[in-house]
Amino acid sequence: MSKRKGQHKHRNRPQNLWGMIENVLIASMAKGQLLLTGAIIIIIIFIAKLPADKLYTLSNDILLALKNHSTTGYVLFGFILLIWLSHSKYQRRVYYRECRRLANERDKWQRACLGDKIKSSTEL
Repeated sequence: MSKRKGQHKHRNRPQNLWGMIENVLIASMAKGQLLLTGAIIIIIIFIAKLPADKLYTLSNDILLALKNHSTTGYVLFGFILLIWLSHSKYQRRVYYRECRRLANERDKWQRACLGDKIKSSTEL
């Protein structure tokens, strides 16, 4: 059976929790964020395994530590980490944009100097 152009081969695939987790892990590996994703998953598992009374105590301890400013360094570390992640994402976009511009410039000069002697990979 042939497929139409706009159809994806995984469109009818049922989604479940493990499929979603698999997609998140694959995407985080592709973007270089597997360590962060793993740490978040471990924290979620830790919180899910805690009894209700311990979870209440833990949340009160965290709020008290934030109120006393004894965890200011950890909060600043998290804030700086988020800023660094956004800056590295911005730098990656700038770098790829510049690579694309240089490739277009190179292709333009090659076409001007060599003419049709060399075929372009985009024309094949």
